[in-house]
Amino acid sequence: MSSLTVNVIDNNNVNLEVVPQPRIEATIDRGVVGPAGPTGPTGSSGPTGPQGAVGPTGSIGPTGAASTVAGPTGPTGSQGNTGPTGPTGAASTVAGPTGPTGAASTVAGPTGPTGAQGNAGPTGPTGAASTVAGPTGPTGAASTVAGPTGPTGAQGSSIIGPTGPTGATGATGAGGALGYYGSFFDTTTQNLASTSTAQVININTTAENNGVTMVDGNKVTFSNQATYSFTFSIQFKNTDTAIQKATVWLKYNGTDYPDSASVFDVPNSHGGADGNLVGTVNFVASSALGGGDYVQLYWSGTSTNLSIATIAAGTSPVTPVSPSVILTVTEVMYTQLGPTGPTGSIGATGSVGPTGPTGSIGDAGVAGPTGPTGSVGGVGPTGPTGSVGGIGPTGPTGAASTVAGPTGPTGPTGPLPSSYIIPSGGITTVAIVASLPVTPDANTLYIVTG
Repeated sequence: MSSLTVNVIDNNNVNLEVVPQPRIEATIDRGVVGPAGPTGPTGSSGPTGPQGAVGPTGSIGPTGAASTVAGPTGPTGSQGNTGPTGPTGAASTVAGPTGPTGAASTVAGPTGPTGAQGNAGPTGPTGAASTVAGPTGPTGAASTVAGPTGPTGAQGSSIIGPTGPTGATGATGAGGALGYYGSFFDTTTQNLASTSTAQVININTTAENNGVTMVDGNKVTFSNQATYSFTFSIQFKNTDTAIQKATVWLKYNGTDYPDSASVFDVPNSHGGADGNLVGTVNFVASSALGGGDYVQLYWSGTSTNLSIATIAAGTSPVTPVSPSVILTVTEVMYTQLGPTGPTGSIGATGSVGPTGPTGSIGDAGVAGPTGPTGSVGGVGPTGPTGSVGGIGPTGPTGAASTVAGPTGPTGPTGPLPSSYIIPSGGITTVAIVASLPVTPDANTLYIVTG
């Protein structure tokens, strides 16, 4: 029996050795050659050779021309020891000049980063519903609505006695004023100090009054609750060459009274004369006034050339003074009569007739509203957590899958053998090829190098 030894030197060279060397008769099982294995790692580098001998020193060249460029400055020497400190000089008696103030920064400093949001704490368990009812709210107040009145009983028959003689009528009293009132005026000139500040209007004189008084020179004070008519007239003067506006309003106990402002256009000065205007307004105040409540007049304007002016008496013809402010306050009444005369004597009373039957009782009044519901009692404590239930039975196994699972990865290619032992018989030719032919020859040994 002969054998053929095949040594693969590289991908393109094969060494064949037949033992013994006579005729080759071999049989080989032609399996498919696997792909080439991965390239082995590169071998390590060899050691570095020894350093060669140093060559002889060359001759010194001629000295170059003097450099025109200064070389770099050498490093600074180390700092010497500090000498002793000299005595402190006398304090200066002349202050040095103050340096200029730096310009204010126009760039805002950067805002620091916002800290991270902390984690929210866990929510506590909800307590069990309270088993204690909250207290019952108070009983509502008694109804203030009376029930309907029952029908009046029929009038019983009566015998009316004779009417006594009428007494003599008393004399009519002199006319008088039963209501509260006040009449006031001012004889000064009040200039507008500022166009941006409200200014109180002063009234320095009381003409007459009853229950209505002037306090502190500008507060109309009411001693009694009632409904009052409140009327003022104000003499405005304008020395400006343009029309200016004046605004007047009421203050009640120091607070602006709603919807009480009036705006007047005061004429400009013209023809050598100041502009003048009389502003008049009437109010009716509610009966809440009284018990020390007070009302004031305030004003403002669009120019300090405005004033509330008193105009002197005229001489030709003679006219009285025109006050800067006139204010009248009167109580609103149905009648204002004189005192009632004495009542006449009462005549003799006639005999009383029999009393009629009592009328039926009226329906009961409407029940008062129910009082508010009492507050809910506090939440009771949380009950203990129940025990964990046992593990349930295992469910049935699912049906077998009808979809094939994915194919596993291909294993690595085995190493290429360095020799093959071919039995005698069947091989007549050896061929080195890059890849197997589509139809291989049955008596040829193919060696694939690709």
